[in-house]
Amino acid sequence: MSRMPGFFISLPIDRAMASRTTTVSSPPMWRFFAACSLGWALFVLWGCLNETGAGGGLVLRLFPFLQGFAYTDKLVHAGLHGVLATLLWWTGALRALSLGRVWSVVQALLVVLLCAAYGGLIEMLQAMFTTTRGAEWLDALANTLGAALAVLLWQGLLAVCKNRS
Repeated sequence: MSRMPGFFISLPIDRAMASRTTTVSSPPMWRFFAACSLGWALFVLWGCLNETGAGGGLVLRLFPFLQGFAYTDKLVHAGLHGVLATLLWWTGALRALSLGRVWSVVQALLVVLLCAAYGGLIEMLQAMFTTTRGAEWLDALANTLGAALAVLLWQGLLAVCKNRS
């Protein structure tokens, strides 16, 4: 029995079975993550431009246990962009794997920069097109930090898994 490499783990399978199975690196998987990334980005845009979302109202209605936490708004911004960065990171990493390429730190940094630019764009749109929302530098910083922490987490786990094999 040989070991077939998966994305993070090696799956023990025999050679005959390897030709009949798909791994997490198959193109449909990265396309799935790409579609989820787009859907999440549109959800974030809608939530940030929604007038009822001012002051965290939308998020606090969905997650009432967050009421009373200091800096809830900044944590929400970081969390939203952390999820977006996670989805984009997986999209890129799985696509690279499906093409037989290596996912690099530079590509991971581009995910963070893309999320930071998207967060900055949303802040500008809030200032221009909403009456109850405004652009805040701290929100843009929270967006960037959330994305950076998520990418750092996944890059770290990838490095640990590569060192183990």
